[in-house]
Amino acid sequence: VLVAVAPDLATRFPGSLPVTDWAPATTRVVDALHELLVVLADDRPQVLLLDDLQWWDSVTEAAVYAALARCDAARLLVVATSRQPQPEFPADEAHALLPLTVADVETLLQSIADADDAMLDRMAPVILRASRGVPQLVLEAVHWLIDRGALALNGATWELRDETVLESVKPENVAPRRAGSPGPRGLVQ
Repeated sequence: VLVAVAPDLATRFPGSLPVTDWAPATTRVVDALHELLVVLADDRPQVLLLDDLQWWDSVTEAAVYAALARCDAARLLVVATSRQPQPEFPADEAHALLPLTVADVETLLQSIADADDAMLDRMAPVILRASRGVPQLVLEAVHWLIDRGALALNGATWELRDETVLESVKPENVAPRRAGSPGPRGLVQ
């Protein structure tokens, strides 16, 4: 059943039966997903990361939620992320993450390359405003600056080549760049 939902699984599980139903009933998907999660957690505890729930369609959401609801005996820790609250998600606890601060943006930039304090004092507040404190959008703002030649990596150090471009870093320039992409390219390994 899961091979019908995700055909790439057939190459990883060559012993799986041929797919005859390319649109399995939701109950079959729930059963298969539940069975998979229970089997995976049978030998040792497992962690399942479900990222960006805000992008899920209603069918996926319903199937995953139903399968998780049935996994009460499985040794399974589920960590889910979403930019919006997901009241239907079967969670024992929810933790709201606050947006990054200027100091957090400075720390993030320093984790990629060295920068002097004066440059960070000029860049971090601008990047914070454009990104609204969302880590991925901080990196998107950095890419935006790099793409325009205003910012560069010189070895292991940030180099601000055109400070005038900082005035153009705005949310509308940064947020829609690669919406839905798996992540910023090239900066974080």
